[in-house]
Amino acid sequence: MNNRLALCIGNSEYLDAEIDNLPNAANDAQLIDRTLRARGFDSELLTNATGYDIQQALARLKTKADAISNTFAIIYFAGHGFETGGLGFLVAADQPSPLTLSAIAEWGLSTLSLVDALAEGTGPKLIILDACRADAAEKASSNELLSFSDKAKRLKMLFEDVLDTDDLVFAFATGAGKPAGDGVNGHSRYCEALASGMLSHDCTLDELLASVTQKVIRSTQIKQRPWYLSSLTSPVSLSDLPTFQAVPYEIYRMNADQFAYRVYAIGNGHFVYAVDRAIVVAYGHERRKFKSFKEEIATLATSGTDVYVLLKSGDVLHANIGGQSPDEFEIIHKAAFDDFHAMAVSPDGLTLAIGGMLGYEVVCRSSSAWASRVRQETPGHNIYNVKFFSNDRVFLCGSLGLVRDLHGIKSPSCELKFHDLSVTDMSDVTDIELLKDGQEFVVVCSNGLVVFVSLDTGVILNKLIVNNAELGLAHDYGSLRNNFTRDILELYFGDRDAFEEHFADDPDLLEGIDSIVGRQSLVCCTRLQDDRILAIGSEEGFVFLFDARERALFRTLDVGGGRGINLRWLCADKHSDSFATLAGDGTMTRYVAIPPRF
Repeated sequence: MNNRLALCIGNSEYLDAEIDNLPNAANDAQLIDRTLRARGFDSELLTNATGYDIQQALARLKTKADAISNTFAIIYFAGHGFETGGLGFLVAADQPSPLTLSAIAEWGLSTLSLVDALAEGTGPKLIILDACRADAAEKASSNELLSFSDKAKRLKMLFEDVLDTDDLVFAFATGAGKPAGDGVNGHSRYCEALASGMLSHDCTLDELLASVTQKVIRSTQIKQRPWYLSSLTSPVSLSDLPTFQAVPYEIYRMNADQFAYRVYAIGNGHFVYAVDRAIVVAYGHERRKFKSFKEEIATLATSGTDVYVLLKSGDVLHANIGGQSPDEFEIIHKAAFDDFHAMAVSPDGLTLAIGGMLGYEVVCRSSSAWASRVRQETPGHNIYNVKFFSNDRVFLCGSLGLVRDLHGIKSPSCELKFHDLSVTDMSDVTDIELLKDGQEFVVVCSNGLVVFVSLDTGVILNKLIVNNAELGLAHDYGSLRNNFTRDILELYFGDRDAFEEHFADDPDLLEGIDSIVGRQSLVCCTRLQDDRILAIGSEEGFVFLFDARERALFRTLDVGGGRGINLRWLCADKHSDSFATLAGDGTMTRYVAIPPRF
């Protein structure tokens, strides 16, 4: 059962003609309802609600909240509101006029009743009042003030048990005694800022509300100043995505001249990768050499526990390494070209695709024999990675900003289709991944570009560059370390004048170095078991986590960049919400998802 609950109320139209309508209030409630649903909340929406409607909705919310432990509950109200003597009142759609102090006290909905609906919950509670806080007592007679004082005492006695509710946040669109603007473009300024902030994954609730306050103050030129009151006992975030905890593997010693690359999952949380002439398998948190060959490994691919190895000589070998008695590797094919970069195996394990500097080849298995199905030279077009999207469709990532879609590979004649991603500087496409149940795919490029594309039409859905991500000093250091020694880098970041004096005879370097800072060469990407999350790795030692639903970056992990260590590859564990990274020094780390508390 969902432990994120919400009730959104927006009253734009009032039955009494003497009460002004608020054109944007219902729109505001609808926007917040959609936003909370996008963040995993089970949200109920009410527009132009009567007092009875609101009371019934609060009762339903209370029933849900009381039935679930650790609930994150939110109530949002947009409409007319008043505040007198520290007590808030909301105006239902059937409130009679005039809006005097006595009428509000008689017919208005006390904000304490909102607290009462959430008070028994054990998680955070957020009540958002996008309404005026005008003081109805300003024009009240002495008799009305006395009557209201008695009413206030009765209300406080009625709701005495909720006055000290834990983990409660009251967010107000404006200050006490002040009006709140209805907005001019379909939404109040407070609602616009709030909805935008709710979609952020990298801030706590306190940070979100502080940011909303700043935005509203600026947009209204200090005419409206939101407030919030909090009894939270720990940080809370609206993000519905996990954070990640690094869990290092046992150290596997490599020689200084050895090269580690291409880590793949082989099931049950185990991974395999290559180090020069050896296959290394990571079991649990241990790593050990599984098999050594007489020559260097060009690349490898996996399908479950079936491992395919392509040697630099062009020999393709296969073995199933699962179980107590793993198979011996045997040669199954001789590649058609030299100098290959990548290999992939189809989901059914019956087709291999190989790509490299000179072209690509597709190899199919019939009975126990493997035979070349397609061989294609690609002069001037290097293939850097290959990936199957189905048993009959493989994508080839290459230079010149192109992705080659080869489908029908098992039919009598292959149909070849090109997707030109319109990469303006013709940079290399280094990896590709399928998203949204096969509706679209994403490619990553050597210049830091990330492009989301419709699978059916080839239309670009979104294009962004991670070089603009604000990662601080570690990110900048990671971008430059391959070009300069550590001493020179310390000079650049610590004493810019001394750096410029050191390279006074190289004006081109001084002119271009700032453009290098922050640049990220993306090398790989993978979709996690939680298919909302896309992880993209850069050679500089950073992993960029994207929300695949919104095609937006939500978090960046330093997986070695700040320590001057490159990233070779990353791979999702399809059996859990985690992924593994393989660094240039052979360090392997598992990043385990920690779901939100609420």
